[in-house]
Parts: sequence; structure tokens; C-alpha cells
Amino acid sequence: MIITFTLVSFLTLGLIAKAILSTKERRMVLSDIYHWIQVNYAYFRTRGPGWRNSIRHNLSLNDCFIKVGECHSEYISMAFEIIYN
Repeated sequence: MIITFTLVSFLTLGLIAKAILSTKERRMVLSDIYHWIQVNYAYFRTRGPGWRNSIRHNLSLNDCFIKVGECHSEYISMAFEIIYN
């Protein structure tokens, strides 16, 4: 069970990183991360909302992503970028 969770977390981190690194700015708002994953991986087009929860969870708990700003509109968007140590 722990191995499965670790593998899923690792794969989720990889998807997020690939999405962010696909941009020139190395930043992406959360909705664009979802969109990029669905466009590039057909598997996620037919899945329920659970995978999105996993994306948000990994963004908030992993130190390799940082929140760099907010958009003050009707919906608050969070932008993340990858940082290297």
C-alpha cells in the first residue's frame, strides 16, 4: 500500500512538473495545469474529479513548487513554478 501511494505521488509530481516546464515562463495557473494534463494524457479526460484533488494536494505539500502570485478576480488562481535546490 505504501509503495502504491509513493508511486502515485511520484507520477503526479512528474505530471505537474512536465506541465509547468512546458511553458516559457516556467509558471502555470492551476486550471492550466489541469488542462495541460487532460490534453496530453487521454486517461485523465474520462476520470472523475479525484485526480484534480491529487494535483492540488501535491502542489500544496511539496517543497519543489511555490505559490508565486494570485489573480484577484471572481476566481482566485494560484500560479506555481518549479524551484531547484
